[in-house]
Amino acid sequence: MEKLKHFLTLFDRRSTLMVQADGHRYALMGERELDKGRLLYARWKAGEAQGPVVAVDASLFKAAIQRSAQVSLNGKVWVGEVGLEYREVEFAMPTIEPQVWVSRKELLASLEAVYEATSTDPTRAVFQGAQFEFSPTRLKLVASDGYVLAERTIPARGVLEGRAVIHREGLALMMKALKGVEEFEVGLGLKEGELGLKAGGLEMSFTRIEGEYPDYERVIPKPEEWQSTIEVYVPALVEALEALRPLFSRSSNQRVDVQAEEGVIHLEVDNEHGQAHRRVPCVVQGVMSFAINGQLFLERIQPVKGTGKLHFVDPKKPVLIEGGSYRGVVVPLRV
Repeated sequence: MEKLKHFLTLFDRRSTLMVQADGHRYALMGERELDKGRLLYARWKAGEAQGPVVAVDASLFKAAIQRSAQVSLNGKVWVGEVGLEYREVEFAMPTIEPQVWVSRKELLASLEAVYEATSTDPTRAVFQGAQFEFSPTRLKLVASDGYVLAERTIPARGVLEGRAVIHREGLALMMKALKGVEEFEVGLGLKEGELGLKAGGLEMSFTRIEGEYPDYERVIPKPEEWQSTIEVYVPALVEALEALRPLFSRSSNQRVDVQAEEGVIHLEVDNEHGQAHRRVPCVVQGVMSFAINGQLFLERIQPVKGTGKLHFVDPKKPVLIEGGSYRGVVVPLRV
């Protein structure tokens, strides 16, 4: 019951909350349009109950379930001693059998790593979502908004090859749902324009955005292009940037100047609001100097939880960030 209560967090004013009840069991079902007018939907079911599907007022159901976990359908949707009016609806959860299995923890980490790299611009088509790339032994998630890029690769068990772009609103729902799942593995599958997810009593389906990402590999700097490399303990770099954020966030381009030499990364902000400087120890091969949007830089390095590497080509070319199974790319400011 507690897990079902967690899934109530998936419902907001844009969602339709539906209930199935048979005897002592009930299931929550939901539907949300992810991008108005584009026929992109997320649908989900949490629970094992079968039977007719009815829609109820989400806010009233949420309030009632806090006082009683007993749900039944008898003329009204009864939640304990509270009877809620309902309307019958036609709703069928898409059946998408899992074709590949991945670690729930690793999938959630991948979603969190790439989510902020998706575009919020409604004119950016596929860049409003992250691309799931399935191969026989791995699953790669890739996201880009045209200024930054993030990708994370995890092991996969099963036989599935294909690609699917899922809208950022769907990614947010998926992350929220996975935080309430206890199962070690999550099943994923593709079918007729949809991506399906299954974990225990939770099923989800997401309409795929039409199309695929263009060839993003061409913007990732190749090893033969690297002019210098920094090896750094990324949490220390994140802490330094966080200390500078109150200042750089007040300028229009959020500029931070980065210079690395002789075992130290120098981070400096100097704008109309003030000046600040931080130093972070590192191992440097070569010399690195560039200006960058501090917020975008911070978002792209945060998925690295330990030691990572920054690869630099020149001040006009993207900076590559590597750490574990994650890679991020961010373009320096043109100054």
